Amino acid sequence: MGQGAAVHLLRPLLAWLRALPMRVLLLAALATVVLLLAADRSLVPGWLHSLTAGLLTTMRWKAHALPGLFPLLALALIVFIANPIYAWLWPLGWLIPTAAVAAAILLVTDLPKALNHAEAVPLGLWARLPAVAFLAILLAKLLLLHRHATRGHARAGEEPPPLLPSQEEDLEELGRLITDQHLGRVLPLEGRLGEGKSFLVQWLKHDWDGQRSKPVVVVVDVWQQQTESDLQAAILEELFIHPAYLARLGWLHVPASFLFARWIAALRGLRSSIELRLRESKAGIEFDFDIPGLRWQSHFERVTARMVRSGRSTVIVLDEIDRATPAVTQAALTLARRSVDVPGVTVLIPYIRSLIRYKAFNPLQPVLPDLSSSMDAILYEERFAVQSSRALGGDPTDPILKTWEDLRDRPIAREAGFLSDTSAGEPLTLALRLGVFANAQGPLRERLQERFEEKYLGAAALELHPLKPKDLAAMVAHFNSLRRKVDQLVSPQPNGWDTAVRHAIEEGLKNWQKGHPELIGPPLRVLEGALYRILQEAAFAARGRQLVPEDVAALAVAAYDAAGLVHGSTGRSP
Repeated sequence: MGQGAAVHLLRPLLAWLRALPMRVLLLAALATVVLLLAADRSLVPGWLHSLTAGLLTTMRWKAHALPGLFPLLALALIVFIANPIYAWLWPLGWLIPTAAVAAAILLVTDLPKALNHAEAVPLGLWARLPAVAFLAILLAKLLLLHRHATRGHARAGEEPPPLLPSQEEDLEELGRLITDQHLGRVLPLEGRLGEGKSFLVQWLKHDWDGQRSKPVVVVVDVWQQQTESDLQAAILEELFIHPAYLARLGWLHVPASFLFARWIAALRGLRSSIELRLRESKAGIEFDFDIPGLRWQSHFERVTARMVRSGRSTVIVLDEIDRATPAVTQAALTLARRSVDVPGVTVLIPYIRSLIRYKAFNPLQPVLPDLSSSMDAILYEERFAVQSSRALGGDPTDPILKTWEDLRDRPIAREAGFLSDTSAGEPLTLALRLGVFANAQGPLRERLQERFEEKYLGAAALELHPLKPKDLAAMVAHFNSLRRKVDQLVSPQPNGWDTAVRHAIEEGLKNWQKGHPELIGPPLRVLEGALYRILQEAAFAARGRQLVPEDVAALAVAAYDAAGLVHGSTGRSP
């Protein structure tokens, strides 16, 4: 145990020593940048004479004959070393935009002097304007690099906790599903609340980051991003934060206008809010749901296409999509099909089926136009297909019109507000949603929602199942909080208690499942909490008495039973 801890502590030191030559080279490059800026003749007068006194006479003559040469060289060097500085010497990253601003000021000051030598041709103003425009764009990209690289470093975490045996199998299958397809698609990952969907995504990103042979994994937390005024810009920013998109000169592909993306989106949102209020004041209250904007679509397609040409695809994970508000959930699903689903990009969507159906695929609440049109078309097809033979066989009654007439005569519909004056322009939509979906029996409503879901999520790709006996045994042996409690309960053994306790738990749960085939296993998060509580109570009740592995197995199975009765009854059978 002591040797393993020593290796764990020495590993970062060895990695730092291996990167020492690169760090020394980058430090030398930074020192060269500072020296070039100090050597420029606009800084030489005064106390900086001593810094340039040792330069070669020929270099000083060139700087004097070609004003702006040293700032130009410094700026070019900054461009080439900017991303490596953030990757290897991130505490010195603030020097990059600082030195770039200084070089740009010196270059704009001295460039007209170089072009207008001896005042032969008055090009001062005409030379400054394009130089200022070009340097402003370059500085904006450097500021974006600073923002993205700094945020990326802050998010860099340690290795996640170990995987359970079933999770290792799910991770391998998920990797195969992603790499087997070539053109990009939406890939759903279904599981119950607390079943480990986000944890599986973390491991996927941890395993593939740094491997050039694997796709780039970008995780977008939709729940956290729901406060953003532009969801597509938030997705694109998460893309730019990934080191693979900043590597070498990749950061130059970030649009300079992206520096002001939030302000632009906020102004657009303010304008839409003002327009909505004006409409409300004229014609009563009107709920307006805008289609998510695609203002950054060309940039998104361009940068992902460059990644494909370099030999790597991209996996964008829209995580926690079912925890966001209905409007944001719908917007994220719309963007998954209208924006992110492009060649070379796989959209991975972990979700809970019941929540996603309530928030997105629910015709009885306001939905975005994209989802509304798709659902209404399916409802129309369902309604027309049921009565089409009778209508086409001689009955002149149109089934949709008949449904609307039936609804119009129902007082309950008018009292509920579905048939108010403001909705008079949408009789067909209301007829479909109330007459077809709301009045449908359970199996038909289930089938309709499956069709809604398939339009945006496709066929189910990977579904997480309840834990198996080997997973329960691995939890007790590997989860630190649980292992500490077992250490207090089990008597010390020469080779440790792992093998005996794990075997007893596996056999105990297998026997229990044979006697209770109707019960469904609990989610991982719920089971972990139940295990900790029951082991904690057992440690308190034991009062120093030692238990045998079979006793620990009985406690684990009891926790599994208790958690399953409360939280496993609504799940699916394995």
